[in-house]
Amino acid sequence: MKVGDLVKVVLPPTRAETRIFGDPVGQLGVIIAEFTDQLTNRQWRIRLVSGELFWFDDNELEVQ
Repeated sequence: MKVGDLVKVVLPPTRAETRIFGDPVGQLGVIIAEFTDQLTNRQWRIRLVSGELFWFDDNELEVQ
């Protein structure tokens, strides 16, 4: 994955975002930023088509 890719959210419905903002599962979005910590865990900043912004892990996204 890289910034600019179109992705689909495939996260489990137990995440806090589901309860607070509605269910982002299945929504499409564009990667707008990447964060990698010292342990090489990656997170991606996604702007969903609804306009909302979220951070997701690698395993919660699927490139389209």
